[in-house]
Amino acid sequence: MAVRGDLGRAEGRVRDGFMADGPQDVLGGSIWDEPERWSREVDGSGCVICRRGGPLGVLVERPTTWITSDRLALTRGYLCVVARRHVLEPFELDPAERAAFWNDLLVAAERLAALVAPVKVNYEIHGNSLAHLHAHIYARYRGDRFVGGPIDSRLPLVDNVPLDDLRRALS
Repeated sequence: MAVRGDLGRAEGRVRDGFMADGPQDVLGGSIWDEPERWSREVDGSGCVICRRGGPLGVLVERPTTWITSDRLALTRGYLCVVARRHVLEPFELDPAERAAFWNDLLVAAERLAALVAPVKVNYEIHGNSLAHLHAHIYARYRGDRFVGGPIDSRLPLVDNVPLDDLRRALS
């Protein structure tokens, strides 16, 4: 199965939520080979989240973050916490935003864990394709398809926990 430049998705872009927000035809850090484009992503003028006024798939709005998800995801039990202010790195947030971002991330993970009872919760922050601070939260299970390694974004997506269930758990 050949990987298209859809944020690593072989089967195409997710329409319902955050995973559809990244730049088209960009995989990993290849956008860095286009310095002008990368500069626009970093300063926010080229950021699709900023231009739209927020990410797709918002389940809950918090003062400093949006918590998002998708109907299809890499694991059953996926959330993404997105900073409301455009920054590339967590250390660029002011102290109050920084504390709120990490608190929202941990509260979201705690509530996800209470809902789906995973063996472990994984956290990932990249930003090399979509230069707007966001943190992925993945529920991990005994015997899941990623045992012994990291989450592989090239694999097909699976049905996530119903979005209404996630929304209720986060509220």
